[in-house]
Amino acid sequence: MTDKEKTTEFEKKRVQKQQAYTNLLVESVNRLANTDDGQVFLNYLMKECGFSTSSIVIDEQTKEINSKSTIYNEARKTVYYNVRKLLKSENIKKVEYLQIKEEIDR
Repeated sequence: MTDKEKTTEFEKKRVQKQQAYTNLLVESVNRLANTDDGQVFLNYLMKECGFSTSSIVIDEQTKEINSKSTIYNEARKTVYYNVRKLLKSENIKKVEYLQIKEEIDR
C-alpha cells in the first residue's frame, strides 16, 4: 500500500468517525428536546446565548459601535446556533416557542 493510499484510508476512517459522532450528537440533542426538562434547559441556553437579541453594542458616551462587545455577543450566539443545527425542525419549535407554565400562571 502506498503512502497516498494509506493517507486516503486514514482520511476515510476519520470522516466515518466524525459522522458517527455527529449522528450521536443529533440523536442525543433531539432526545433531550423531546422531554419537558430538556425543552426548558435548551430554552434557557437559547436566552443566555442572546439568540433573540441584537448583538450590536453601542457605547453610551461616544455613540459608536463597541466592536469587542459586539463580537463577544456574536460568539455567545454561536453556541446556540451550533446546538440549533443539530435539532429537528419540530424540536426547534418546541424549544424556541416554549412558554413556561409557571411564568404564565403568575
